[in-house]
Parts: sequence; structure tokens; C-alpha cells
Amino acid sequence: MTARYGYGMKDQYKTRKVLIAENDDLRRRILELEQTSADEGNRRSERTRHRSSDSGSSYQALFRYSNDAILLTQPDGTILDANPAACEMFGRTLEEIRSLGRNGLVDRTDPRLHEALSDRARKFAARAEITMLRAGGDKFPAEITSAVFIDQYGQQKTSMIIRDITEKRRAEQDYRTFFRQMADGFVVQEILRDGEGMPRDYRIISVHPAFARMTGLQAEKIIGRTVVEVLPDSEWHWPETLGKVALSGKPAVFEHYQQLLDKYFVVTVFQPLPDQIACIFTDITDRKRAEEELHNHSTYNRSLIEANLDPLVTIDPSGKITDVNSATEQVTGYHRQEMIGTDFSDYFTEPEKARQVYQQVFKEGMVRDYPLEILHMDGRITLVLYNATVYHDGSGRIRGVFASARDVTGRKKAEEEKAKLEAVNRQLRKSASLGRMAGAIAHHFNNKLHVVMGHLELARVNLARGDMCSNNLNVAMTAADEAAEMSKMMLTYLGRVPGDQTLLDLAAICRTGLTVLQESMPKNVFLETDLQSVGPVVLANAKQLRQIFTNLVTNAWESAEENRALVIRLATRTVPVDAIPLAHRFPIAWQPEAGTYACLEVLDNGCGISETDLQELFAPFFSTKFTGRGLGLSMVLGLVQARSGVVTVESSLGRGSAFRVFLPVAAEGGAERAGDTTSAMAGRPAGKILLVDDDEIIVDITSMMLVRLGFTVLSAGDGIEAVEMYRQHRPGICLVLSDVYMPKMNGWETLSALRRIDPDIPVILISGYSEEQVMEGDHPDLPQAFLGKPYSFEVLKDAIRRALQDTSGYESYRGLLEQTGT
Repeated sequence: MTARYGYGMKDQYKTRKVLIAENDDLRRRILELEQTSADEGNRRSERTRHRSSDSGSSYQALFRYSNDAILLTQPDGTILDANPAACEMFGRTLEEIRSLGRNGLVDRTDPRLHEALSDRARKFAARAEITMLRAGGDKFPAEITSAVFIDQYGQQKTSMIIRDITEKRRAEQDYRTFFRQMADGFVVQEILRDGEGMPRDYRIISVHPAFARMTGLQAEKIIGRTVVEVLPDSEWHWPETLGKVALSGKPAVFEHYQQLLDKYFVVTVFQPLPDQIACIFTDITDRKRAEEELHNHSTYNRSLIEANLDPLVTIDPSGKITDVNSATEQVTGYHRQEMIGTDFSDYFTEPEKARQVYQQVFKEGMVRDYPLEILHMDGRITLVLYNATVYHDGSGRIRGVFASARDVTGRKKAEEEKAKLEAVNRQLRKSASLGRMAGAIAHHFNNKLHVVMGHLELARVNLARGDMCSNNLNVAMTAADEAAEMSKMMLTYLGRVPGDQTLLDLAAICRTGLTVLQESMPKNVFLETDLQSVGPVVLANAKQLRQIFTNLVTNAWESAEENRALVIRLATRTVPVDAIPLAHRFPIAWQPEAGTYACLEVLDNGCGISETDLQELFAPFFSTKFTGRGLGLSMVLGLVQARSGVVTVESSLGRGSAFRVFLPVAAEGGAERAGDTTSAMAGRPAGKILLVDDDEIIVDITSMMLVRLGFTVLSAGDGIEAVEMYRQHRPGICLVLSDVYMPKMNGWETLSALRRIDPDIPVILISGYSEEQVMEGDHPDLPQAFLGKPYSFEVLKDAIRRALQDTSGYESYRGLLEQTGT
């Protein structure tokens, strides 16, 4: 059998520890009162006098204005002092109280008085209820707290705090009367005590008829018997519970389940008389059954709610939260009790939008997949889709809204990441496609252009000076040169950029470039600069760095709008890698390296760039001005990409743009790029060159140019044929010119095969691709020079001179190569 019980009336009793503490406090107060009444002349200092006086005044006020009666006494009962509350309580003056002493204020027939005095003598403190006497002999119950202390003179004294509990006793009597008049069943028992006066059992002396009906225990069968006899062994707690009430006099109320009867009771136990115990039984079985059913149902529902991983919330018609589950606590950071009673909309990034959702539910009955952003107390945001519906009470009235939120943050992020990756992949595929196309066009274009330019040069040389055709050829040659430059720019876009690299001061390059640009800058363009006095230093090519700067500034001033001044702001600085913006990076797949970066920043307040145009901004020939505008920004991207850098763009239509170029800051003592290696050449006969190319037109024009220079030409259509021809004509060949990209055996394989035959044979590699692209990768053998198609007579002569200048046979044709004309 299980039961729980508690006392039905407020406990007016305190522990011995509390009594001792109160006693110590009272002793301290009394001592300080006595100190304040002592002679001020005995104080050690004026400062101590003032402090003691103030303290004494405080305790005098406490003594004077206390609602409880306070008596200062001696152990023999002599009263030394009494406060105004004591005079009022006993209806006597201070002089009367002093003259009567303690024995004149207490009912000496009350046996509890002797017990209290004995207790105080043993423990130096006591707490008890005794009967006191007012003026005229009226008795009243009182609660006293008494303590023994030693004053500053070593004299033993006592204190008494007295509280009138007449009203308390009256309330208890009313309480008992109320229970006697109740219709609930009750039983009265006589307390049976042992030799020491302790309760040992309880004899049933009276049974209310309702008790018999409730419990099934008939009066005639249990009156005269003890509780231990009537109740089974499993009801062992009954004597213990009744004993507590018998000893303390305090009522107890508890709930009890009677297993034999399968019923629940509220049991109230109290003492109607000193030697009796009464128990009142109230049958609460129906209520307990309903509570258990409700509890089980609530527990079941709550377990379902808490097991749900989605944040759940109920909202009343005013928009206040009435309940939440633990998932809601986690997503908001607030505890359930903190949220209940607050406005539902308070926990979202857009409160008005959140307010609209529950208003819509009350209006339409439900909502589906309503997007909101829950704001965590620490600032985190969770993206959710709310599904909500109204719920009703038993009468069909709408009680509120039940709302469930599905966390879609991960899904949203995944979708965004997927979209970003798809965009990156599209850009990469597009860039790769453009790269292949630009490279292929440049290669084939350069091959054909080489033929055109070679024939133009030969024709120009063969014509007499002043011939009208000579002028036409010069114009055609100029156009061909420009076409060749355009081809180089397309290769630059691919990041295939030749050129020596040196340590360069970025700010100094910008200052030099500004001097040139300002001469051609429109009048409505104004420059503001914030260039560092020194640095940052990067490893780059000076010409290419000036191209980057010039193209960015030119692009900025072309964004100027009519009738509006354009301001361009230029700045250089050094930044950590994590300061590089993440958005709109070009090339899109660029990955930073550890370290610091030099930043060239070009800002303008021009027309700005749309989000759509940003994706196409660096594509060859893209322009918002008109189709085929040029390759300026494409060149910037290629040059930056070739130096392991990145370009970032921020822009807003109508407000302007910010272009930032980031290049790795060079380490001190950066090494120069390794140049071509030229071996010491053994003397060989002059004048015979082996030309290797799979394009007959290229072979024809190049052969003409070589013959014009005074050389004999042997030609081969691929690398295999070239190796075999070299074996046959080895003694007479002084130099090999080989195309790089050929079928069967490419230029690099041909070079290695020739070097295995003759390690000292000079070789020049030729290609329509850039030197940077051709030289990419590791190669066991390197050429003496590289020629990029198209090339002129002078460039060809210079390459041959560099390839042969260390050979002993060089003197035999030096005159031809050092001529100023051809």
C-alpha cells in the first residue's frame, strides 16, 4: 500500500538550530542595547561612540516597535524590561510587569511551563506553547521562545519572545468543527501509550456511518479493536502517521489508496482531544480515476508531441503561445515556461509575416507550407515551412491554432549549394569550351596568319622601294600584325601568358600608368587615389601588370553616364587571404593559397552591372555597349589567372562597381623564372636546317624565309620522318625547327628522340599556341628557343641567332644573321 501525506495546517514550530540562531541574535541585540545605555565617556574614541550610538538606536527601535512581546529576565523569573507590545498584550504597565515577574504572567498550572523551563535549562534555549495571563486573570494561549545568555558583565540573563496564538487556536477549533459536520465518513480512536507516554497503538472508539459505507468496515466489527488489529500488515504506515499527529498535535492530510477496496481516499488526521485521534475519509475514487485517465491521455499525447522532431506550438486566438515542445525550445533557445504567454510572432525574423500566418489560420482554418525564419536567441536563423490548423473544445468552439514547423534549412542550403555548384559547373564548362575554342582558333589562325605574313614580307622585300604595290603590302602587313596581336590576346584570356617575371612594386606600377592615362582621360572623369608609398611587392611581368591596371581603369571610365561626373577611386593594399570576398570570384574555380595578397582596387560610381551580366563579364568580346567590344577584361582575367590570382567584382545598377585584383605577395628573394638552357655546341657545318611541320603551306613559306636568310632547307611532315632524315643527313644539319602539335610524334617527342641521337643538336620549337602553354609541364629536354606563330623575318633571325650563337660554325653564317635588312 502506498500513501503520501502532509500536514494540513502551517507548521508554527521551528527546529532547535533555528531557535539557537534566534537566541544568539537576541542576545546580540540585548548586549548592544546595554552598550548604548552605558556611559559614553568609557568609549575609546569619538568615532566608535557615534557608531555604537547609531547601532543602539537601531536595536532600541526594533525592541520598541516589535509586534511580538519581548521580556528581558533573569533565570529566577525577575523581569528587567518589557517592550510596548508586551505591555499591550498583558494589559499592564512596565512597572506592573516588573513587579509581577514571570510567575505573575504565566499560568503556573500549565504542565508545559515546567517542561519548557527544564528544556531551556538543558539546552539554553526553548520553544513551547504555554498558557499566559492577562490583567484580570484572562488566560490565552501563547507561543514563546526563550534563551539564556551572558551579558557583558558576565551575568546570566534570559530573554522571552511571546506571540499570542489565540486566533490560531480559534481557527483550529473551527477547522475541527467543520470536519465534524462534514458528510464524509470519519473514525475516532483513543491513543494508547507505553510506559514512557509514547503512542504505541490506537483503539477505535467511534465510527461515522459514512465511514462504514465507504470502507466496508462495519462499526460493530471494529469498535474496541486497535488499528493494528483492524488493518492488514501491509498498512504499516498507519500507526506511524497517527503517531506523528499524536506527538505533534498538528493535523495531517494525505491521499490513500486502499488496495482491498480498490478505492482512493483523502484522509485528514487531527486531535479533537488530547488523548484522541480522528480520521476523516473523503472518497475521491471517481476523481482519481478521471485524473489517471486524463494523465495517461495527457502523457500519451505529450510523449507524441515531444517525440516529434519538428517544432510544435499551440497559439490562442490573441496570438499568445499556450504550449511548445522541446524541439521548439531547441530552435529558439528559450525554455517552455519562458515562451508560454508570449507572442508567437516574437520568435521570427519577420514578426509581421509570422502574425499574418496565424491570423490566416483563424480565418481559413489551416495553412500549408508557409515559409518563415525562426530567430534563435543567439542570432542563428532556421528556415522552416509551417503547417497549421485550428483546434476546438468539446462544444465545437475554436480554442486556438496548432502549428508544426518543418526545418528546411539543410534542404535550402543543399539546394543553394547545388545551384551554386551547377552554376560553377556551367561556368567551368563554358570557360573550358571558350578556352578550347579560343586556343584552337588562335592556333589555326596563327598558322594561316603566319603564311599570310610570311608571303607579305617576302613580297615586300622583292618589290622595289617606292612601288605602289609596296605601300599596299605595308598596309596589309600592319593589319596582319594587328590580327596577330588579337590572337595573342585570345591566348592571354586562357591564362597562357609568356613573359619574364620580376619583383615589382604594385603601387609604383599604378602611379606610372596613371601618368599615361590622365592624358587621354575624359573631362568628366575624376581620379581619387590611395596608393601605398611602398609596395605591395608581387612577382609579375611589368608590361602585363600595366595592362591589368590600364584595362580596369579604362573599363571604369567607360561606365560613365551622360551629364554625370564619374569618380574613380584607386587603391592598393595588402590583405590576408580570408579578406578576399567570396562572391563573384573570377576564375570561378579559383582556390586561395596560404599567405597574404596584394590588392589593386578600382571603384567607380558609374552605371553599374546587372547580376546577369556579371556572369558574362569576362567572356571574350562581351560588352554591354555593343557586340564585339573587345578583350580588355578577358585579358585582365587571363593575366591575373596566369599569376595565380583572382578578380572579384561587386556592382549595383545605378550605383557603380568595385573591381579588385588579388595577387600573391612575393616572398623576399623570389627567384627569377628559369630560362632556356643552351648546351655547348660542337662545331658543325653551317647553312643546313631541318624543318618539321605537318602543314605543307607552313613548310613552304618557312622554307622560303629560311632560304631568303641564306640557309638550305630539309623538310619533314612529322616527327618520325624527321628523326629518320636526321640520321641520314646528320653531319650537314646545324639546326632543327619543329612544330609542337603534330600527328604520330609531336614536337617534344621529336626533340627527345633527336637528343638521344645527338645531345648537342640545337632545336627551336614553333607553335601557334603561346610559349606559356607550350612550355607547361616537365620536359627532360628543352629547346634553345621558341617561336610563336606568326613571326617575322627579324624574329626568325633572332631565334636562329640565339640557337646557334654558341656553336663553332656560327661564324660561317654570322654575317647573314646580323644584317639589318633581308
